[in-house]
Amino acid sequence: MPTIAIVEDNQATNDHLKGLVKSLEGTEVFQAFDRASAEQLIASRQFDLVIVDIELGQGPKDKYGGLGILSSLSDKRTVTLVVSGMPEQNLPDVAISLRAYDFIGKPIDDLDFLNKLEHALAWQKQDETEQTQIQFHRPPPVLWR
Repeated sequence: MPTIAIVEDNQATNDHLKGLVKSLEGTEVFQAFDRASAEQLIASRQFDLVIVDIELGQGPKDKYGGLGILSSLSDKRTVTLVVSGMPEQNLPDVAISLRAYDFIGKPIDDLDFLNKLEHALAWQKQDETEQTQIQFHRPPPVLWR
């Protein structure tokens, strides 16, 4: 059963995402609504996938709080989907450079979200050896005679 954390400060959006995730059979969903509770939740267990919003509040320290969470997850083998409605054009590139699996803009299209979620979970299911081969595959050296 895949375990998924949703980190989104807007209650309605968080609940909507939870409903979409729960529409996939056999998923266990945990919710966090701010950076501090998200960090505690992520430290408490291993998640198969984390969905994280970039902006986690109105304060200046919270504006890019999701990027801090994403950065802390980049060392783990946790697959991440990033959602954001922020207008900055480079956010998808920043998220991907921090090893996010994909970026989803707001307003969230339900079908697009579900497709990306299913693909991320399928990728996560591959065993560690296969992922390593995909990421670091090098063709065999050419031997000239």
